[in-house]
Amino acid sequence: MRIICFSDSHGIVDKIDPQKADIVICSGDFCNRGSLEDVIVFNRWFSCLPCKYKILVAGNHDVCFDLESALARSLLDKNIIYLQDDGVEIDGIKFYGSPWQLLFMNWAFNLPENELCKKFERIPEGVDILITHSPPYGILDSVNDRKYLGSKSLLKRVQKVKPRDHIFGHIHDSYGKSVNTAIGTTSINCSLLDEKYNFVNKPVIIEV
Repeated sequence: MRIICFSDSHGIVDKIDPQKADIVICSGDFCNRGSLEDVIVFNRWFSCLPCKYKILVAGNHDVCFDLESALARSLLDKNIIYLQDDGVEIDGIKFYGSPWQLLFMNWAFNLPENELCKKFERIPEGVDILITHSPPYGILDSVNDRKYLGSKSLLKRVQKVKPRDHIFGHIHDSYGKSVNTAIGTTSINCSLLDEKYNFVNKPVIIEV
């Protein structure tokens, strides 16, 4: 199974070339300011990608999915699998998606750590590929010299669940992969933009 994943496109679609794959995953911030028009534009592009399955998780910039959830979801094509604190199984591979992150300004899906813990406790054991918008604490979650902007409760849950892959974004400057051999999890920050919103990275390919 070939999976292509990306995050944090922020309304940019014309520069993305995810190629052909079995599954494409977007782990949030596909909108710029979170308007319904942003969703319409992204859906038009995402729904036509040459991938059999398309999985979508929201992020803090995807405001309408937090404030107008039913309406925003209705704008997505039926071939898009939208995950918000739930999962899907495809060809024996279990996926789970969650949009939440630590408080940051007045954006969407923001919670303090003690409430994030309740959201992330819902991540079930047995998940093969975990998709969140934000990173876990200490893993691909730093900007310049400001370290560790991820969630401690998410880190704790990942260490317990031990997914094969953990896909996320949110912290643009920490694009890349990190492997925890102790629990067998590969963490992937697949943010396409840098902190200045320049398009600098490519979607990440996973072979399962």
